[in-house]
Amino acid sequence: MGLGYEDVVFNQEITERRRSKSNACALEEISWYHGDMQRTAAEILLLSDGILEGTYLLRKSRRHDDYAVSVRCEGSVKHFMLSFSGKAQSYIFGNASFYTIQELLDHFESCPILSRDNDVPVTLINPLNVDLDNEPDDYMEPVEHIEGGANLFKKQEVTPHSGSKSGYLHKRGAIRTNWKRRWFTVDKKSLKYFDNRRTEKPIRDLDISTATSVEKVVIDQKRNSFQLVFPHRTFYFYTSTANEAKDWITFFQWKIDFYNKR
Repeated sequence: MGLGYEDVVFNQEITERRRSKSNACALEEISWYHGDMQRTAAEILLLSDGILEGTYLLRKSRRHDDYAVSVRCEGSVKHFMLSFSGKAQSYIFGNASFYTIQELLDHFESCPILSRDNDVPVTLINPLNVDLDNEPDDYMEPVEHIEGGANLFKKQEVTPHSGSKSGYLHKRGAIRTNWKRRWFTVDKKSLKYFDNRRTEKPIRDLDISTATSVEKVVIDQKRNSFQLVFPHRTFYFYTSTANEAKDWITFFQWKIDFYNKR
């Protein structure tokens, strides 16, 4: 016995739901997807010390099955909707449609500029990958959202002196010139690196205020590599992605400029 019209429509709906669920799962495998992080928590994280302008993350939205891209801009956090259309089998972000995860990721890699009427354009520069060490331990609900207006409250300015950052970098040895993955932390004047992020005692503690320059280089045919120059030694690093390298270079330059002025 052949299938009737209602059966065909029902089967199509089931297929679309399965595809939608499959695509949603793929979307949630992106390294900068932060799960069910609430809007307030995303704002706290993106406004914390060491987070640069244009840093963004993806999170689940409370609105139906949609997602939200939260991005730091002009000392506040803006939120943009990202949804998946089961009918069109595409991701919808603003006025653009993307039919594969790779197309969507390529779009974000190109540092898109988002704008709304009478609003400051937002450039998506640095994806904030999931790192449990960077997540706040607890959160407080603000009386007003940052989007409510700049005059609601005055945020404490983040300066290069107080700015902090942490993460893994591949470092080139000085004598054996082999590459090892190390955990780095920067806090005010201190640049430390450890065997891994669970190690308590640092391998070395450097005074970041004495660094003289940082720039992108090509060494040992390593992609996304850069150098940080001190009077006594030049350190070479490389990262997993171009955005990570750019993020570290920008952060170190921020520190160097501050201490040079002093």
